[in-house]
Amino acid sequence: MNTINLQMPNWLHESLNKVAAEQNCSVSLFITLAVTEKITLLTSKEYFERKANAQLIKAAAPINREKFDRLLDKVADAEPEERDIK
Repeated sequence: MNTINLQMPNWLHESLNKVAAEQNCSVSLFITLAVTEKITLLTSKEYFERKANAQLIKAAAPINREKFDRLLDKVADAEPEERDIK
C-alpha cells in the first residue's frame, strides 16, 4: 500500500469526515472507494466508446433481397391494433 499526502479545503475535509462516519467507514477507505468508483467510471466509458467505434468501422454485410422478402412473407397481413396506432 502507498501513502499519499492530500490537501483539501477545510469545509470539504469536514464534509468528508461526516460522510465517512455516516457510512461507518474510515476516511481512508471512503477516499479509496470514491477514487475506485471514479476510475472505473472513466475507464468503462472509454472502453465502451472504443468498442462502439470498432463496431462502426466493420463493414456491413450485403443485403440479400431474397432472404429479406422471405422474412417479410412470414409477417401476418393484419391491420394494426388500436393501441399501435396512437
